[in-house]
Amino acid sequence: MNKKIILLVVLGGIFLPKAQVGINNSSPAATLDVTSKTTGATAGTPEGLISPRLTLLDLNQKSSAYTIAQTGTLIYVTDASNATPSGKTVNITTVGYYYFDGTLWQRMSAGSGSGVNNIYTNNGTLQANRIVAMNDKTLGFTVTTPSVNQFSVDGSLFSIDTQNDRVGVGTSTPQRTQHVNGSLQVTNELNVGGNATTAGSAGTAGQVLTSGGPGAAPTWVNAPVDTNTNIYNTDGTLTGNRTVTQGANTLAFTGTSANAFSVDGTTLSVDASGNRVGIGTTAPSRALEVNAASAPIRVTTLPVVTSTVPSSGTVPLVIDNTTGDIYQGKSSELLFANYDFISNTGVSVSTTAGNTAISTGTGNIYNTTFTIARPAIITISYSVSSGFLNTSGVRLTDSAFYLAQTSLKVTNTVTNTIIQDNFGYGASNYTNGATSNTILNGYTYNTSTAMIDLPAGTYRLDMTGYAVCASGRNVRVTFGQWFDQLQIKADYK
Repeated sequence: MNKKIILLVVLGGIFLPKAQVGINNSSPAATLDVTSKTTGATAGTPEGLISPRLTLLDLNQKSSAYTIAQTGTLIYVTDASNATPSGKTVNITTVGYYYFDGTLWQRMSAGSGSGVNNIYTNNGTLQANRIVAMNDKTLGFTVTTPSVNQFSVDGSLFSIDTQNDRVGVGTSTPQRTQHVNGSLQVTNELNVGGNATTAGSAGTAGQVLTSGGPGAAPTWVNAPVDTNTNIYNTDGTLTGNRTVTQGANTLAFTGTSANAFSVDGTTLSVDASGNRVGIGTTAPSRALEVNAASAPIRVTTLPVVTSTVPSSGTVPLVIDNTTGDIYQGKSSELLFANYDFISNTGVSVSTTAGNTAISTGTGNIYNTTFTIARPAIITISYSVSSGFLNTSGVRLTDSAFYLAQTSLKVTNTVTNTIIQDNFGYGASNYTNGATSNTILNGYTYNTSTAMIDLPAGTYRLDMTGYAVCASGRNVRVTFGQWFDQLQIKADYK
């Protein structure tokens, strides 16, 4: 009967001009205004407003029923353990009031710090600058289970180790009561000693701080008096990098003994008695002796020689492999010089041409070897005589044109590799007359000068001869019957 009366009252309120409903009052001040029926200390009838009571399982099953239209819905969860929070109910983990925000069910917090969204239960991100106004109050952090790095700012920037009663700056694992991992700037006095209630001493001007050893505080002591200890009367050890600024002044060391001045033993040694300098040795036997051991001597960033530097020309340096001595070497060398290098009988090359084409015959007319100990530019100059006869050894009287050519080839004798072929060409031609007693005897010279850049090594030089005649002709060219010349010169780099 009571349910019907309340329903009639509510339905009746719908048709009121203001659409407001009052329960236990006739002048509602809001859409729904509930006034308690009993007052005072009398127990009477229980009063209040009870929201719909559901379990987590109920809400999971009704999940699809709650949309944007249900934003603001208020319920009371009576059991949060009979299902798994998920989706819209992900925040429902305890019994209590929850409201629907259009997307998720959110717990109604009592504001006492026991809600689900605070630093005691969740991580979070500040949305703006915050200030804690303490006024005359204190703010303390207490620990029930001490641990390393229990309180920190930005990881290791500032760290409190409550397990060992230590504070770290720049470290999350401080090793002492205060551990600073980084530079430390002191802009005022530095107090040493004292205790928890008494300040330490700042010392006096000129005093230095001396360690008291493990477990003891350092103390201020007067700086030691200078006893004129220096390199002239006492050995010593540098305590840091030192620089001697000479300016326009000179710094000289005079001595009369071997190894009078040295750096790290044999690294650098000055023999004042013999006027010698040793690198890698304390007993140099030359003005400058370098004992390179396994490390070679290196010179870097050398200037490029120009037409004016050096003005007196250049010469190479050579090293005696036995003693290591360095001498001024030859800048150039004549490796081979022969003024009749082909036998006077000569070397013949013959060819016979058909009726429709030019013909060329070839043959090796000379070879020799030469060796260079250092890289060099090799210049090869030659002059070779060539005599023209027909293949039967008879003078030519046919008024035809004949050609004799020569070329060079250089081969590495160790690897049998051709370094350069078909270079240093020389050529001569011969046109005879119809009457033998009115023409020359058919002797000419092939000359040429060629250059080649070679590394150190032994090489073979081959000279090839060519005999060329026109179609329908034949010729025999004999090379070297007259005075011939060959020179091989090395210009060392």
